[in-house]
Amino acid sequence: MSNLGVIYARALGVAQDYMMARQWYERSAAVGSPAGMLNLGGIFERGEGVPVNYDAARAWFEKAAARDFAPAMISLGFLYEHGRGVPRDVAEARRWYEKAAQQGDERGAKELARLQKISETKN
Repeated sequence: MSNLGVIYARALGVAQDYMMARQWYERSAAVGSPAGMLNLGGIFERGEGVPVNYDAARAWFEKAAARDFAPAMISLGFLYEHGRGVPRDVAEARRWYEKAAQQGDERGAKELARLQKISETKN
């Protein structure tokens, strides 16, 4: 179901329709899909068809991360790293990237390495 939302959000063979995308993401999240939860968080983070709402984005990312969904952990890391809707907290960002990397997520490992380089450069 979440994939149907992506089709509408990205206009893949259909007219772009964020409301339809959101409906499919909500249906997907309602049945426990972490991808649906992540995508719902994303529309609130980016303001796609809704006002930007970092609190809602974080809440959806947290629900997906609680299901051990690494992409949601990376999204949480990004919010903390950049202080979007939360106080900027690089240590918390690192923790989320590390959790994703520990699951074998390549992007999580890259974000973690990037933060480490920044830290080394500053010291």
